[in-house]
Amino acid sequence: MTALLFESYWLAMAGAIAGGALLVAGNNRVNGRLKTFGLGALALGVVLAGMSYLVRTPRERVAQRTRALVAAMVAEDWKSVRALLHPKCVLYLPGGSTEVMGSREEILEAATSAVKAHGLSAARITSLTLAQEVEGSIDAVMSVSSEHSQTSGYAAPTTWSLDWTQTPDGWVVRSITFQSSLPTDVTSRVESFLAGLRRVSPVRPQ
Repeated sequence: MTALLFESYWLAMAGAIAGGALLVAGNNRVNGRLKTFGLGALALGVVLAGMSYLVRTPRERVAQRTRALVAAMVAEDWKSVRALLHPKCVLYLPGGSTEVMGSREEILEAATSAVKAHGLSAARITSLTLAQEVEGSIDAVMSVSSEHSQTSGYAAPTTWSLDWTQTPDGWVVRSITFQSSLPTDVTSRVESFLAGLRRVSPVRPQ
């Protein structure tokens, strides 16, 4: 219900359009009741539009933080990345059964080394799907197209599942699962890379 009221801009537009149509029809027919209905529907549409603009739902907050996380990775803003990860954040391989890393600090160290080694130059979210909030948790599945200096600008598509959880400091990522839709040979190389991050001597983020 919250998502319908605060995330559905089409509902506000529909109310405003319907209200305007009824108001015009009421004026043309000199129909007081029709004009009243029109004014009511128009006012409701305006109120819903204002609420949608001013009120940010948990899913909208998570969507914003998901985009901020990707942007911080590209900018190598490790302070911002750290703030968006839960201290016990876990990284999984596809299927969510194989844990690669079990803490925020471990993920940060590996990410810092990986970005420096492979030259992440750009990344954009091509799709983002958010589940409904369940007991203070929202699952976000995003597809990302990233460019690396080591791949001569080739855009590498990957898919990730982020489990966001609500804390007193805001929404943070509790777990990350690599869900690739890449060809099998490419997926195997990415999985081997992720698994091998444990063996890399990382540079600690500042």
